[in-house]
Amino acid sequence: MTPTFSIVVPTYHRPAALLRCLASLAGLEYDAARYEVIVVNDGGCPLPAELPRQLEGSAPVTWLQQPHAGAGSARNLGVAHAEGEVIAFVDDDCTAAPDWLDAMATIWNSDPEAIIGGRIVNALPDNVYATASQMLIGFLYEYYHGENGETRQPPFFTTNNMAVSRALFQHLGGFHTRMRMGEDREFCVRGRDAGFCLRYAQDACVLHWHALGFRSFWGQHVRYGRGNREYHRAQEWRGERNYRVESMDFYRSMLRYPFQFERGRRAVQLSALMVLAQIGNVSGFAAESVMPHAWV
Repeated sequence: MTPTFSIVVPTYHRPAALLRCLASLAGLEYDAARYEVIVVNDGGCPLPAELPRQLEGSAPVTWLQQPHAGAGSARNLGVAHAEGEVIAFVDDDCTAAPDWLDAMATIWNSDPEAIIGGRIVNALPDNVYATASQMLIGFLYEYYHGENGETRQPPFFTTNNMAVSRALFQHLGGFHTRMRMGEDREFCVRGRDAGFCLRYAQDACVLHWHALGFRSFWGQHVRYGRGNREYHRAQEWRGERNYRVESMDFYRSMLRYPFQFERGRRAVQLSALMVLAQIGNVSGFAAESVMPHAWV
């Protein structure tokens, strides 16, 4: 079975990155008659006139506009205009591998009621900040998903490489509209609590082109901390409280994680940056607790 896909791409002030993303979607090996692309401009700068209205190979592109309300809201709007059986999410600063949708379709065919997350690869390996940031996501995927199906925390997938049936997305109510960050984690937990599985698609790969420096790295993880607080706030709205201080095993494992892939000075740098990311996360969590949404 070859499902139809709607690829939803939120964008905000990154027209050059969006062009690169769309070029990768034009190069997908999937039957162009079986997928569409929906781009949602989340209140960013006007999009250049040269952006295509149709991808090479005839896959159509729908362009939507909304006032700045966050990527989760933009994705909800994109899904509201989608016609595909399966919604695939990717960010404007990512590029998809040619067989991305084929790999997603394989998992979906085996479990059409699963929330599917693909593999995300740092496209800028010489940038130590981008490497550390992506390495932290990889560590969290491994640590929280556990072994033999056991989980230490509810598992989640990030929305720069996720797929879910349109019917299931609508059944779960989409992304939380009161959240500006952390909505992907909240959606995954809500789906899991409703009895749906999370399936990892190792072969569904996207490259993440997110150049970072010290200040942008720090700011990113402060925002993640704010998103973490928003996630817990959403859980409180649902009548659940699941605050948890991580064990020392978590931090020991995190510090050791870069040494699985790197050696010497670079491994030490990456380990130190992962610690800095945690400090930024705590700072953002505290700031969001005191001044909700002040970062928007």
